[in-house]
Amino acid sequence: CMSDAETWLELADVYQHANSLRHAAFCLEEVLLAAPWDSRVWVRAAEAWYSAGEPLLARKYFAYAVELSRGTDAACYARCVDARALLGLCVACRAVAAAGSKYAATADDAALNTDTLAWAAQLLAQVMPAAAALFQQQQQQ
Repeated sequence: CMSDAETWLELADVYQHANSLRHAAFCLEEVLLAAPWDSRVWVRAAEAWYSAGEPLLARKYFAYAVELSRGTDAACYARCVDARALLGLCVACRAVAAAGSKYAATADDAALNTDTLAWAAQLLAQVMPAAAALFQQQQQQ
């Protein structure tokens, strides 16, 4: 059945083990059609796209996973964020920035990436202070 999410997840695992990351990402996108509220699947799809050499698409998926995981409760703003999604967002933003004009066609695109990275790093500092310190050390080098 086309809407069998478990089967798509298993197929994504098979493709990931075979290092066919674009096919794995496609399978995970099929799962997202069945369960768009599951931030963990968004993270897996983002990781597949990042590993397949698509950091811009991975950044979008990681950002959506962060938004889904933190929810709408103001008291849960930083406490509930999926740290894996947040760290992935930081890494994807850095990869986009390192690629220069390949992904940032305009100054607005570059500014969006810089602002997203700053926001994610600030939130990461609240969620995982040790990881944020390590990330900031790498950023200064």
